[in-house]
Amino acid sequence: MTTQAPTQSSEFAEFGQRLIDLGMAMKRDQTTVRDLQALAKACGIKLLSLRSVPETEVRNG
Repeated sequence: MTTQAPTQSSEFAEFGQRLIDLGMAMKRDQTTVRDLQALAKACGIKLLSLRSVPETEVRNG
């Protein structure tokens, strides 16, 4: 059995899956800021100045 370097399409598929995982985590109420930062970092995204706000504050603007 031979091992092959990942193809460009599989690299894009893996990156796409990491983005999906980040998006799904952003929808979950149980996701912590630390979780989001780790998932974003895996996508090459640096999240700055994240903070948690009560749901009422989000609705009322």
